[in-house]
Amino acid sequence: MKDKPSLASRIEKFNKHHVFHENSVTHCRDYLIKMMQQLAPKGNASAIQRGETVKPKNKWLPPP
Repeated sequence: MKDKPSLASRIEKFNKHHVFHENSVTHCRDYLIKMMQQLAPKGNASAIQRGETVKPKNKWLPPP
């Protein structure tokens, strides 16, 4: 009779095939960062990378 795989090896195999994010907020944040990086003009550093303060476009938002 064939031995059953150990629990540890079953967990390792499961983890190789499934990616778990910390939570949906982290997943959303990472997705939005990725999309913003793809939409940014190539060759130009963003205002945040240059250390500039970005003013909000919405007059109802408080200043940074």
